[in-house]
Amino acid sequence: MLARLRQLAAHEIGHALGFMHNYAGTQHSEPSVMDYPHARIAVTEDGRLDLSGAYATGLGPWDHFLVAHAYGRFPDEERELAALRRAAAEAGLVYVTDEDGHGPEAAHADGVPWVTAGCVLQTLETILRVRRIALSGFSRGVLPPDRQTGELEERAVLLHLLHRHEVTAVARLIGGVRYAYALAGDAGTGTVPVDAVTQRRALTRLCALLRAGQLALPTAVLDALTPPAIRYGRTDQYFDTGAGRVFDPFAAVRAAATLVTESLLDPARLNRLARQHATDPAVPGVADLLTELLAATRRRDDPVPADVPAGTAVQHTADWTLLHQALRTLGTDTLHAPVRSELRSTLRELAADLRQKDGDHHHEGAEFLTAYLADPDSARLDPPPRLPPGAPN
Repeated sequence: MLARLRQLAAHEIGHALGFMHNYAGTQHSEPSVMDYPHARIAVTEDGRLDLSGAYATGLGPWDHFLVAHAYGRFPDEERELAALRRAAAEAGLVYVTDEDGHGPEAAHADGVPWVTAGCVLQTLETILRVRRIALSGFSRGVLPPDRQTGELEERAVLLHLLHRHEVTAVARLIGGVRYAYALAGDAGTGTVPVDAVTQRRALTRLCALLRAGQLALPTAVLDALTPPAIRYGRTDQYFDTGAGRVFDPFAAVRAAATLVTESLLDPARLNRLARQHATDPAVPGVADLLTELLAATRRRDDPVPADVPAGTAVQHTADWTLLHQALRTLGTDTLHAPVRSELRSTLRELAADLRQKDGDHHHEGAEFLTAYLADPDSARLDPPPRLPPGAPN
């Protein structure tokens, strides 16, 4: 906590000096204090969690650049400030601030707050490992002994969604771009898409998060949870529940699945993908994206592992979560007409495929899809689940 406060104090001093956020600071050799850093959680050789290096110390190269550019005195200011900017660019110092770093429509691949330094595909693997270890050791011991046990649920929610910022960062690679703020007289390039290989790797990794084994909370966690005590209640840091007073495991599954589906099926992302795919067919297109999502859910070939608690029900919940999100996206008015047509065509093919499969789950999916595509008013779409607040805006 003291390390976090030290970092925060430097961050606020930076604002007082006139500096804006830089959400790409985690991509630098040393992070900028003007970024929003997530705690760095390491895993020791014996599988224990290590928070000894949770926050960096000192200023990063971007911070030194800011001070020199804003407060330095130069005999030939225009020429020497331009030289400073060139040196920063050559050193790989990327700058992405609020408007380009927040929200589902943000497109810059490097500007995601609340992630740790390094390749985002690798940091996702690290945080997922941390999540597994933390959930496997979950017990009443995560609370001080004098706190009411209803607060265990809040801790479980935090761990269940621990990877949410890394999901955002990896999703930003898909249909993602890189660009720089600059003056017209500066050297540089325009908007450059993320390379096709990285986009496909990111898509495959996120789709795997829709499998029951990734979505189900361990039985030991569920068995430890109780409703809040009398005169206590759930805050916005809890999941909503459709199970009355008790914790709703299906709501937890829907929330974790929505992290992925809502990010990947964002209309702005699909519009960007369609354009990038038209220019470079190696980049996944709209149909490719939805097809891979379906391969992990409705069209999966392998059975749900027997050791996943209520695994079939968990997987069916994820299947429906994806289907409803795809149809909500289809109903938005921001998709370009060819993109909407491709999305609709892929869903129509899915309905035909599901009719050929055995089982009520598949047949009901086919009937629902067919009815919605024929008349959207004839089928009720579930609203997306409310996700507890994550990164501050």
